[in-house]
Amino acid sequence: MVLYKRHIFVFIMAVVLLGLSLVSANAADYEKTIISPKFSYINFFQNDFYISDSGKATVASYLYADNSDQVRITGYLQQYKDGDWKTVKNWTSSADGNDIILEKDWYVESGYTYRYISYGYVYVNGYVIESTSYESSKICY
Repeated sequence: MVLYKRHIFVFIMAVVLLGLSLVSANAADYEKTIISPKFSYINFFQNDFYISDSGKATVASYLYADNSDQVRITGYLQQYKDGDWKTVKNWTSSADGNDIILEKDWYVESGYTYRYISYGYVYVNGYVIESTSYESSKICY
């Protein structure tokens, strides 16, 4: 009887170890298939969004690129209302060269959820050659 229990224990451990190795192998295969953007021009795209206790929403986007003629950021402050996201304010800023900052404030109405979405564009010879985007976490105010 003791020998029988030992064989069952060894069998169960073998199945568990085999299962763990398959999970690890699948996780490794999954990591290889994740596609992440590799930018040629955009070096840095950072965004900040918050709402103060007084209802002042502050949005900020920073874009830095290499070897560009012009950069542009378009930002959208959105409110969730009636089951849909509605833009309450949008801004666009462009600059010749490689870097740009878009910083704006806007007072929002209480009782709603808000988010900030921004798009960064890099131009060379008048054409968009690279772009990126950002969507903030949602903030209830």
